[in-house]
Amino acid sequence: MAGYRFCRSDDLPQLVAAYEGCYRVHFRELPRLTVERFKRWIHEYGVWASSCMLAHSDRGDPVGVLIGGKRETENCIFALGVHPDHLREGHAE
Repeated sequence: MAGYRFCRSDDLPQLVAAYEGCYRVHFRELPRLTVERFKRWIHEYGVWASSCMLAHSDRGDPVGVLIGGKRETENCIFALGVHPDHLREGHAE
């Protein structure tokens, strides 16, 4: 069973890995995400780790990722992805 949690600023490397394995894997034309690029997103787009969520398997492997940013009256989702091995298991429905 997968575990879900909101992230902290020290989770940036895990968010980057989950983005690569759960989101960008479906959109290979997108540029690779690095911790440095994620930090630019924080400043340019208002993406915050505390607005992001990770889903992990029992073994700790990334199952899904949600990258987002809070706005005054809404939330903005930049990326929502599920690892190819875990599609259709209810993680992003």
